[in-house]
Amino acid sequence: MTHRRSLRLALTALLSTAALAAAGCGNREDVTTSARTEGIWVDVGPLDYHIQGSRVLEPGLVPDKAYLHGLPSGVPQPSGKEIWFAVFLRVENKTDAAAQSARRFEIVDTRGASFTPYPLDTNRNPFAYTSVTLRPDQSLPVPDSAADFDSFDGSQLLFKLPLDSYQNRPLAFKIHSAGGPGPTEASIDLDV
Repeated sequence: MTHRRSLRLALTALLSTAALAAAGCGNREDVTTSARTEGIWVDVGPLDYHIQGSRVLEPGLVPDKAYLHGLPSGVPQPSGKEIWFAVFLRVENKTDAAAQSARRFEIVDTRGASFTPYPLDTNRNPFAYTSVTLRPDQSLPVPDSAADFDSFDGSQLLFKLPLDSYQNRPLAFKIHSAGGPGPTEASIDLDV
């Protein structure tokens, strides 16, 4: 093999690898960005996301009171036509590089109405989700944290939904990438 041919083959291999990495494929063979039910891992950016559970919260019940701590001041409780709704999320970084977890989420009903989560004070609510940079093999919730030991084993996102939207199912939970290679968005139908 000539030196020129060896150089050309090496360059072709390098460009192919760079193209795969730029496309977000890396060495991943399967990418999932849509799930018709909770319990399916989806790919958003370079990270993997899993809904551990979702449900309506009852402010008068002891376990649910803790999930409502840390709301911004002045946020009113739901009216008779609204509910608190929590999504408990697990995030894992199975790549070889640090990556930022998602900052933007929404629930969309069948009529296209969209709802975003309330920002919760993580100093007052140990279950609250917050976007962080995950190093390789790191996950949210942080191991041995309150959210990790909770029955859902997930970090909480809190929504206030109108009852008529809650009844227009399926509700789609959308995760938007914070950047990096891979899919920019994934959608999961909530099991409600």
